[in-house]
Amino acid sequence: MTVNVRAPLRLLSGLAAIAILAIGLYGTFSYVDAYNKYRGFAPPKDPKGVPPGHVEQVGFYSEALHRQRSYLVYEPPGYQQLVAGGGRLPVLYLLHGAPGLPISLLQIGDTGVQLDILLHQHLVRPMLLVIPDGSSGGFYSDTEWADSAKGRYETLILDVIHDVDRRFPTLPSRLDRAVAGYSQGGYASVNFAFHHLGEVSIAESWSGYFTQTNNGVFSDAASPQLAYNSPAVYLDEIAPRLHHTPLSVFIYSGEVDPGTPVVQAFAARLAGAGANVIAAAYPGAHDWRLWRNHIDDSLRFASRYFGVTKRGPSILHLASEQQLAAARAQYAAARARAQLAYCRRHGVASRAYCPVVLGLVPTPNSNEPAMLTLTLAAPDVTALQPGGTLHGTLASDRAGAFILTATLPAARRHNRGFRHGRERRRIVVASGSANFATAGVTPLDLILTPQGRRTLRARRGTNLVISATGARPDGSPLALELTVFIGR
Repeated sequence: MTVNVRAPLRLLSGLAAIAILAIGLYGTFSYVDAYNKYRGFAPPKDPKGVPPGHVEQVGFYSEALHRQRSYLVYEPPGYQQLVAGGGRLPVLYLLHGAPGLPISLLQIGDTGVQLDILLHQHLVRPMLLVIPDGSSGGFYSDTEWADSAKGRYETLILDVIHDVDRRFPTLPSRLDRAVAGYSQGGYASVNFAFHHLGEVSIAESWSGYFTQTNNGVFSDAASPQLAYNSPAVYLDEIAPRLHHTPLSVFIYSGEVDPGTPVVQAFAARLAGAGANVIAAAYPGAHDWRLWRNHIDDSLRFASRYFGVTKRGPSILHLASEQQLAAARAQYAAARARAQLAYCRRHGVASRAYCPVVLGLVPTPNSNEPAMLTLTLAAPDVTALQPGGTLHGTLASDRAGAFILTATLPAARRHNRGFRHGRERRRIVVASGSANFATAGVTPLDLILTPQGRRTLRARRGTNLVISATGARPDGSPLALELTVFIGR
């Protein structure tokens, strides 16, 4: 009897392939799902010995939007015992940005765990955290938390406040309510507080903004509506009330956030108008790393100003333009170094993320040299034409005078991915110079002067090490290397 084993083997092979594919897809889904939930941070977890709080989702009918809505409530550790004893709590309302979800403030921002820790250390008073859902149904959900043609999302916040006061043992007074948020939520917190001084006494803006234009939900708005929803403009309207209706405001942004100078100017105006203002520019950008790092500052600020009835001194930790420029240069250099490292590590790099990247790094024999980062304006340069000019910017983390001389190493045909006939001598590719009175970024033009008439071309996925010379502020020489990566 003849037994055909090929069919079962093919079936088993097919099943195995399907299983491997399923495992791979599950792994990919798990990774993406985890990133969406935590943005690369570890999942929230209370330290050993710190009692956890409790999260509850509440559904209710919004009169403002004429449909069911929801919000999250984070009840602090010991909540049940406090309520059983007749205790009542102040409330911190947290507004998410766009795109964003209420749960992001707990999963990515680690807000609940930070509250648990601060309560365990007796650094803040017990409070409820309430996080409304301000999404409009789409991915981006740009509502500005404002009353506009897209919906009455500012009034939605009032609906949430009233529903929370009905369901939970709150202290139903403006002095015991705070509203805070990041990015769009930071803008909305100040905008809401200005419009409803009778409802809240504390506002916090984490990397927020303070002016609206004819874009997004306000694309068809008239000038009066734009002014009403621009705290930088509406401040003049409410300034007289701030002297007898205390408003405490915590405002911060990242040093490399382009909006930080505007944020600082608004904070100074707000303090001058009579509000209690704590303002700062912290190291960082416009991202979750910054906001997560200062969640404890936000909770401490709210706890400190709950119940405050008098105006106190404002504290403005404002950075100068020189400090902000230095921070932006350092941040740009760090990002360029990280990008270059990634592109070197992954030989087949994505064209979008790995264009021509020029990054200056110190050579081993230099003594604490300046860090320079040279970035070309052209994102896809694969040929260096004689007599042409490359436009870019040079960033430095300190003062100095720098002269860049890019040279093509002597090489055989196709060596290192470069083709230049049979010539084996070193060829000057580009040169330029820049002077920095302080750290910062300056435009730089590299004049291409190859010896000979041939075009110098590079295959994608190759590196070219370039020499560069410079001088420290004291005039001592500086030796550096420049690596050009030609992205695939």
